[in-house]
Amino acid sequence: MNQTNASGRIALTGVGKIYGAQKVVRDVNVTIEEGEFFSLLGPSGSGKTTTLMMIAGFAETDEGHIRLGDQDISAVPPKERGFGMVFQNYALFPHMSVADNVAFPLKVRKLSAAERRERVQWALETVKLTDFADRSPKQLSGGQQQRVALARAIVYQPRVILMDEPLGALDKNLRFHMQTEIKDIQRRLGMTVIYVTHDQEEAMNMSDRIAIMRDGQIAQLGTPAEVYQHPDSAFVGKFLGEANLLPVTATSATAALRDGATFACRDAGSGVTSEPALLFVRPEKLRLAATPTGLENDVAGRVTRVSYLGSVIRYGLDVLGQEMTADAQNLTGTPAFAEGDSLRVGWAAQDCRLLAPEGDGA
Repeated sequence: MNQTNASGRIALTGVGKIYGAQKVVRDVNVTIEEGEFFSLLGPSGSGKTTTLMMIAGFAETDEGHIRLGDQDISAVPPKERGFGMVFQNYALFPHMSVADNVAFPLKVRKLSAAERRERVQWALETVKLTDFADRSPKQLSGGQQQRVALARAIVYQPRVILMDEPLGALDKNLRFHMQTEIKDIQRRLGMTVIYVTHDQEEAMNMSDRIAIMRDGQIAQLGTPAEVYQHPDSAFVGKFLGEANLLPVTATSATAALRDGATFACRDAGSGVTSEPALLFVRPEKLRLAATPTGLENDVAGRVTRVSYLGSVIRYGLDVLGQEMTADAQNLTGTPAFAEGDSLRVGWAAQDCRLLAPEGDGA
């Protein structure tokens, strides 16, 4: 079935939300393209859910405008925006069957019984729950209940689906499986999805683009690869997984010094040119060896900790008096190091960048 509403492009311009004397969302500017899977990612209190609630219409937009296609919907009531919603708590009616739960939005819209049956059948087929139509929610697992909530959100073929931490109550393995299913359904139906999560791996796995929020603002916006490999701040670098942030003195946008060692960073996008800085490099980008690595950046180090994580061995290192972390694939033939070993630590210039210290807006 095709979506009945054609436009799924949403633009936020200068959007803000004020509670009392506090601005909980400030000057959010972003355009979410039709058919895009877009995530709002951030720690608790960063403003991501409030931003989603303003898009949904459940929270008033105090500043700026929200547009759907060519229409300003900032003051449009939620029910007239035509968005599907999926929440963490599923919000299923316990006294209704699965089919009746899914049919509820259609009944509210006064569709005929025949059309309701057809659409419910389609929605349940889409989420692979056709055989569960007559069961009650309490007879379903958490993952199955989440599928029912998703079926109810897509049954009237909305142009946009809004999801607020929808997988937070599921265990890790089931959560990953549901991520894959949701992304597959989104692609097949061509829906625009705006997804709120505090789970970095979830956002990286599902999103076309991610807006990382902090203190009510977008700290960085980009594809998963862009924000992970090229963070604009120490906050983003640390929030998206393990990050080494080595204090250095920058001599240019791409060069730095520490304790007599010289470092080269080809990635100059962060704009640091002088004075104290942080050299950012991911643990998986470090190469460990008993002899010099031959990479542009190569310094002496000592192993302080060894953690066996299955497919990865994580090493704690003392490098120039600073703690660093290196992740090495647990491959046959790969040299293993023990606590106390001296070694060389190297990384390519293209794999690091200089960032402002955290006290300077990072």
